[in-house]
Amino acid sequence: ADHHVAVVSGTVLLAPEGGAAKKLGPGSWFDFTGKKKHTTVCEAGADCVLSGTFKGPFDILMPDAPKTADAPKK
Repeated sequence: ADHHVAVVSGTVLLAPEGGAAKKLGPGSWFDFTGKKKHTTVCEAGADCVLSGTFKGPFDILMPDAPKTADAPKK
């Protein structure tokens, strides 16, 4: 879903697919529309707190997570 996110604390490393990574500190913000692929991770050494709004359902896919069809059954 389209989403708009503000960094409340910590430093976020944001890397849009095909683009350069950026460091975003408290007070920074970013938004993505049209299912733009990207990675978002906290810089080592501190937790991050983010606040966001999302226009519809969305997925968070972890880099090492199995695909849904491959996920273990409960």
